[in-house]
Amino acid sequence: MTESVGGGERLDLLGRHLPPWLEVRVVVIPPGDRLAYEQAAWRGALLEVDCGELDIEFDSGIRCRLGAGTLFWLDGLAPQALRNRGHQPAVLVAVARRQSAGGWSGAPANAGDEESPPNTMLGMSPSASQTLDVIARRTYSVPVEAVWAAWTEPEVIRRWWGPEGFTCPLARMDVRAGGVSLLAMQAPPQYGGGRTYTTWSYSVVEPMARLEYVVRFADEAGTTISPAEAGIPPGVPDAVPHLVTFTPTAEGGTELSITESGYTASQARDMSQNGLDQCLDKLAVVLAGSAATEPSAG
Repeated sequence: MTESVGGGERLDLLGRHLPPWLEVRVVVIPPGDRLAYEQAAWRGALLEVDCGELDIEFDSGIRCRLGAGTLFWLDGLAPQALRNRGHQPAVLVAVARRQSAGGWSGAPANAGDEESPPNTMLGMSPSASQTLDVIARRTYSVPVEAVWAAWTEPEVIRRWWGPEGFTCPLARMDVRAGGVSLLAMQAPPQYGGGRTYTTWSYSVVEPMARLEYVVRFADEAGTTISPAEAGIPPGVPDAVPHLVTFTPTAEGGTELSITESGYTASQARDMSQNGLDQCLDKLAVVLAGSAATEPSAG
């Protein structure tokens, strides 16, 4: 890993000129390398993936992949590490207030007329009322019945639920209005092998068409716990509303649409989006396999 600190070589972020009381740090993480997270080193910094890709890894085993151009904060997330799993160096650019003693973070020194408003950086300020959605749409070349079964039948959902490398050892499904399913997601050994339990509480079940349910974290008995108690980073709400729709296509396939609502931090939303996308990639493999084993008509 290589690192440089200062404002002389890079004076802008996303094309914006930086005032002198802001300091820039550039960190290069070689392919395959891992940078352990130290809270003090990144406190108050706005970060950009300038080149390559980075995985933010958490103690729970969850990871979020960020590509070039992504802006994010690490404050309040407390990840385990930043890892470059790609084949090219990952360049991370961080901007924070310069201390009068030359430190990395703190109040601006001699900011003068350029002092920024509280809780803002480069003109960006988060909205306390804003929530973010995870949205995914996929089209599968199998009938609606097969895709519906993948979301409702335990033996099918266990084959694809969970991001890459994760498994689903438990899927106790009760798919009906007022019903509650209990699922477990198990991390691979390199992420500690722990299990994360969730309940899915259904309010709308329209067979072959629509599911509406709320996801909550739980213990192995199905008792609700907070995201923090489950080891989940801030920004994930206690209850996450889900809407899943199943639409037949003219070609005999199925368009699947998923919306998850209520996230309060972009990092948490991006982490969930990445996990859902990986789940749907696994679902595509499962559905393709089921289609291949179906007997031919006639």
